[in-house]
Amino acid sequence: MPTHTLLTAAQLAADVTITPGAVLGTIGTAGAALSITTYLAVGISGKGRIKIDKENVPPVGFTAGYLYSLTTSLWTTPRDVTTAMVSTLQSTPQLGGTIGPAAIGLSIIFVIYGIKPRPWLSAALSISLFTVATITGGIWNVPSVVLGAIFGGLLGIHP
Repeated sequence: MPTHTLLTAAQLAADVTITPGAVLGTIGTAGAALSITTYLAVGISGKGRIKIDKENVPPVGFTAGYLYSLTTSLWTTPRDVTTAMVSTLQSTPQLGGTIGPAAIGLSIIFVIYGIKPRPWLSAALSISLFTVATITGGIWNVPSVVLGAIFGGLLGIHP
């Protein structure tokens, strides 16, 4: 008769170590940016098991913008483009007055939620919205602080 060893849950748990802030293991900032981008692209296409409803695209895009802000190189492109856009709008007197970053953020929100849902446009604008919120500051940074706590505490992804 073969000898089988039955492992109890306590024995299995004793062999498992989870580093605080790294529940899924090592992801890294660029890895997190890649993962959220993949999730966004696959979810928007909706042709597989992962589907992101049109109304849920903006929060996922905003989260992608947050993760992009933690990285360097390729991933900084959305931030750099958005920063240049905000700077240009703020320094163009021909527009008839001051356009603050909060006005730009509100305009982005109105487009995201005010037009017929277009997931790819919503994703791009939501990614940009994160940068605008960071530039604006104040209450606009609350979602960033919440995301930082979640990603820092749960996954060990820190700025």
